[in-house]
Amino acid sequence: MKNSLTVFRSGTEKRKILIVEDEPINRAILGGMLEEDYEVLFAEDGEAALQKIAEYKGLLSLVILDLIMPRMPGVEVLRKIKADPEYQDLPVIVASGDQQREIECLSLGASDFIQKPYPEPGVIKARVLRTIELFEDRRIIESTERDHLTGLYNKEYFYSYAEQYDQHHPDIRMDAIILDINNFRMINERHGKAFGDDILRRLSGQVRTMVHGDGGIVCRREADTFQIYCPHREDYKALLDKASLGISEDTEGASRIRLRMGVYSDADKSLDIERRFDRAKMASDSVRNSFTRNIGVYDDTLHKAEMYSAQLIDSFPKAIEEHQFVVYFQPKYDIIHEVPKLCGAEALVRWRHPELSMISPGVFIPLFEENGLIEALDHYVWRETARQIREWKDRLGFCVPISVNVSRVDLSDPNITYTLLGIMEEFRLDPGDLHLEVTESAYAEDPQQIIEMVKRLRALGFLVEMDDFGTGYSSLNMLSSLPIDILKLDMKFIQTAFEDEKNLDMLGIIIGIARHISAPVVAEGVETEQQLKALKELGCDIVQGYYFSPPIPSDQFDAFLTERMEREDTAAPDHSGRLREEVPKDPSFFTKLSERFSISMHKSRAIFVLLAVIVAAALIIADSLAIRGYIRMEQASERYIQARQCAADLETGSDELTASVRSFVATGDPAEMDAYFKEAEVTRRRDTAVDTLQTLFGEEESEALSYLSTALTYSNELMEQEYHAMNLILSAIDYDQSKIPG
Repeated sequence: MKNSLTVFRSGTEKRKILIVEDEPINRAILGGMLEEDYEVLFAEDGEAALQKIAEYKGLLSLVILDLIMPRMPGVEVLRKIKADPEYQDLPVIVASGDQQREIECLSLGASDFIQKPYPEPGVIKARVLRTIELFEDRRIIESTERDHLTGLYNKEYFYSYAEQYDQHHPDIRMDAIILDINNFRMINERHGKAFGDDILRRLSGQVRTMVHGDGGIVCRREADTFQIYCPHREDYKALLDKASLGISEDTEGASRIRLRMGVYSDADKSLDIERRFDRAKMASDSVRNSFTRNIGVYDDTLHKAEMYSAQLIDSFPKAIEEHQFVVYFQPKYDIIHEVPKLCGAEALVRWRHPELSMISPGVFIPLFEENGLIEALDHYVWRETARQIREWKDRLGFCVPISVNVSRVDLSDPNITYTLLGIMEEFRLDPGDLHLEVTESAYAEDPQQIIEMVKRLRALGFLVEMDDFGTGYSSLNMLSSLPIDILKLDMKFIQTAFEDEKNLDMLGIIIGIARHISAPVVAEGVETEQQLKALKELGCDIVQGYYFSPPIPSDQFDAFLTERMEREDTAAPDHSGRLREEVPKDPSFFTKLSERFSISMHKSRAIFVLLAVIVAAALIIADSLAIRGYIRMEQASERYIQARQCAADLETGSDELTASVRSFVATGDPAEMDAYFKEAEVTRRRDTAVDTLQTLFGEEESEALSYLSTALTYSNELMEQEYHAMNLILSAIDYDQSKIPG
C-alpha cells in the first residue's frame, strides 16, 4: 500500500529538500538558491542519499538528484526510489549536463529535468515549487480516493475511473465482478479484527496484482466486498482460485476461508456503472448459502428476478394503501393437558397482488428487509392484527393472544414503544394481547441494543418470544442472559430432530434448559402425530403446525375460537406465558355443579343473581379505576409538557446570557449588555424554570432535579465572575476615555 499520508506542517515550518550532488560547488550553488524557502539536506553520493531518504521517511518533499556520482550512479538511485512502494511517490528532479539522458530519466519516473549548468535561480525555484505542489496535491487526492485499510480505490472514485475508462475504450468488452468472503463476520469474531484486517489486505493486494496487468481496476465496496472492473474474460474460476490462494498462503486459519464471486459478464454499457455492479452483487448473493457453487453469473433468470423484485418494490405503497396484504393466523395449541387446547396464534402476512396473484412471504419479506420496507410492513401487520383482536373480543367476548413478528430494524427504532402503545390504545387492548416474536439472529447481530429494547418492551407488559431458535446463531448458555418470556423452536430444527435420535436428545436438553429459566417452549412445524406425542413426552408446552392447521384467514380462524369457547375445559395463556384453567362459559357447567351438590334450580338462579351483582360491581370498580387512570395519564402528560418547556427555557436563557457576554467581550460596547442584564435580572428564565420543576416534583426524590439545581448554582457563581469581569472591562473603557483630551 502506498504511503499517501499528507504531512502536516505548521505555518513556520519549511519543507525539506534533499540535494544529492558529489561536487561541493554545485551543492553550495543549489543550497544557496533554495535555503531561504526550504530546509535543505545534502548527500554526497547515491548510497548516502538512500540512507537520508530512509531517515527522513515521509518528511521529504523533493529530491534533486545528480546523475554522475561515485559509488552509485544517479540513475540507479532513481530506479531504487521508484521500485520501493514506500518511496515511489517521492518526486525527483534530475540535474545533468547530458541533455540526452532526459527522456531516460523521465521514463524511469523523474518528475522534471534540469540542465547543467544551472539556469537562473528564478527558474530553479519555480520548477521546485511546481513539482512539490503537484506532489502534495496528489497526496491529498490519494488520501481521499483510497480505502485506508487496503489502499484500493474507494467506491466513489472507482466508479469515476471506470466511467473514464469506458469513455477512452468504448469498444472494449468489460466485466463487472463482485468478490465476497463467506461469513466474514464470524471470521472476525473467532480470530479477532486484526486477523480479519490482515485477510482483507492480503486479498486486496492479490486481486490488484491479478487484474492490473489487463488494465483492470479494483475497489473495496464495503466491509469484505470488493469490486473488479476489467476487460472481458472467461477464466472466472481461475481468477477466484488465484485470489483464494493469495489469502491462504502463510496465514494460519485462512485455509477454511471461502470466497464467492458474482459476475456480470460483458456488461451493458448503457447502464450506469453502479447498476452494473448491483447486477454482479445479485449474482454473488445467488450463491451465498451454496456449498457446491461459489461463482454466480448474472443471466436472464436473474434479470427476470430483478425485474420482478423491482415490480414488487414499486407496488408496495399501493399495496399498503389498498390493504392487499392480508393477515393469516396459525393456531397454537397447549399440549400440557390430556386434550390439546387452543391457546394462541401467530399472525403471518400474505400478499394478494391484483396482477401477480398470491405472493409468498418467502419472496417479498427478504426483499423488503433488504430495501428498508420491512418496518412499514411490520407496522401494518401489527395494526391489522390488533384490529382483528378487537373485533373478536367485541363479537365473541374473548380472544387468545396473537404473536406478531418484530424485526431487527423495528428494534433499532427508538420510537417502537410509542408505536406499539399507540396501537394498544387505539384498539383498547392490553400488551398481553400481543406477543412479540424476535428472531434469534436479531439477538446475535446487535445483542446489547436489542436486549435493552426488549427489556423496555417487557417492562411495558409485552411478552417476548425468541423466534427461530436452533438456527445456529446463539449458544445454549446465552439463554440464561437473554430477556425472553417464551422460546420458540425453529421449524427446520424440529423436523431435523426427528431424523436422528441424537438430535431428539438435543431437543430434550433445550426444552429442559428452557424450563429451568421458566420459559415455555413453542414448537412450530409440527406435522405428524408422532412428532406431537414425542414433544409432549419431552415436556414441550405449546405446538403449532399443519398437524392442527395451516395459516388461515381470520374468518376461518373464527371456528377455532368458537370451538374453544364452547368447550367446558378450555385453557388460555396467562401473561407469564404459562397456561391457566379458565372457567368455561357453557351454562351446562353450572347445571352439572347443581346436580353434583344437589343444589336446586332456585338456588342456582340465586347464584346467578349473586354472580351478576359481583360482576356488575367489578365492572363499576374497573370503570372507576380506568377513569382515574386516564386522569392520572392526562396529569402526567401535562407535567411532561411543562417539563419540556422548562428545559427549553433553561437552554434559551443560558444561550442568551452566553451570547451577550461574547458580544460585549468582542466589541467592548456597553450597549451589548442590555440583553444580558434583562435576562439575568428581569426575565430570569433559568431560575423560573428550576422553580417550576421543583413545584412539579414536589417532595419526590429526583436525581435529575438535584443535578439541575447543582448546575444552576455553579452557573450563578459563573455569573458573579462575569459581572466582576465586565465591571473591570467597563472601568478600563472609562479610564481610556478619561485620557482622551476634551
